[in-house]
Amino acid sequence: MPESTPDRTRMTPAVRSIMVDHLNIACVLNCLRLMVDHAGDGKVPPDYSMLFFALSYMERFADTIHHPKEERFLFETIARRRPDIARVFDWLHREHIDGQAKLARVRNALSACHKGDASVWPLFRQESDEYIAMQFEHMMREESEILPLALDVLTLEDWRTLNHAFHHEDPLFGRQRQREFENLFAFIMDGCYSRVPAGGDISS
Repeated sequence: MPESTPDRTRMTPAVRSIMVDHLNIACVLNCLRLMVDHAGDGKVPPDYSMLFFALSYMERFADTIHHPKEERFLFETIARRRPDIARVFDWLHREHIDGQAKLARVRNALSACHKGDASVWPLFRQESDEYIAMQFEHMMREESEILPLALDVLTLEDWRTLNHAFHHEDPLFGRQRQREFENLFAFIMDGCYSRVPAGGDISS
């Protein structure tokens, strides 16, 4: 993750929640990359189940839970305090939408490979590489630009609302769903470690 992250001494529960989400997403993306690279050397067949699980995490957690909460709470709150930069959040919203479209292409290419069309594998690798790079760049921008801005411009009352939204249960992401994603995340990590040769790095 980027070096220019918010000062941890200033982190609020909302910021910590976003940073933990980003770390988990980064781990899943790195597992996806490692599993693709591991199969791409031609020595082992792709583990389609684990690849689909990684894509499912991005669809069900990153796109369905994490990104909407960022937009609904963090982005809208900052935009109210700094209407002069509201277009920045339109751009970030567009990146969220573009990421969903890119992920759909990754899944479609993987599905074609899974159905037996080996000629599509290079396209899947290219699409997955581009998707992973896009997601890391997006998270780096949020951590290096948006979170520090939030810490500078939001009021105590703003943070009370954000902390409650991100740190407590709400209809968008209750405790039961949280446990489901925690279990899926653990399953992906265990699966990646058990399939990728010793020495594979999933922490970058």
